[in-house]
Amino acid sequence: MTLAELYFGAYKSVYVEANLLQADELHDSFNVLPISRALKKFGYERARIDRKRLRDVKSEDLLIGATAIVYEMTLVSQNTKDFINMENLKLEDWTKPRHNEFL
Repeated sequence: MTLAELYFGAYKSVYVEANLLQADELHDSFNVLPISRALKKFGYERARIDRKRLRDVKSEDLLIGATAIVYEMTLVSQNTKDFINMENLKLEDWTKPRHNEFL
């Protein structure tokens, strides 16, 4: 999902080709996790958040969070407001002083 968002940004930008090249290079530099394991968790979280009338969250963010949960990973994002209502999600914002000794 993160790569999809990078490609979206590249296509939306003024420098499409240069930004696509950067996204491709980034894609080649790390392991991409399959999202199929996260789809059930995505559906569960989407329904639970909807039932409880919690803050509406974009599907992209829910899928990113669900993927982090099923792979038992910590999600690092400055955009914590879209993830705080997800059950069992380990979430950190490294731009905040308590997570970054250099701030």
